[in-house]
Amino acid sequence: MSRDYGPALKKIAIIPILRSEWAANRTERKLFQRKLCETDYRLKIDFDAFMAGDSRDRELLLVQNILTAVSDLARKAGKQFRGSELKRDIISLFDSPADSVLNES
Repeated sequence: MSRDYGPALKKIAIIPILRSEWAANRTERKLFQRKLCETDYRLKIDFDAFMAGDSRDRELLLVQNILTAVSDLARKAGKQFRGSELKRDIISLFDSPADSVLNES
């Protein structure tokens, strides 16, 4: 699926950080390069919650991680990025219940 979410972005990289021992020494990255129209987000997911959860819980943690990145990016990019459209597409892609996912991100 390839869609246009506005002129602010040509490339989006969202990389969840999951490993507990590795992630402990890493900071999250929230990079938006306005001139290049590129972004690189690396946000942590609670390792213990991920490992304790079933497949649905794990998927929800991943979706929340992605939606958090998109929300922050929408704040930074402004009106030139249609973040709400991207969030809706992500929710439909993962077949997640929209209300619970959107309310938590």
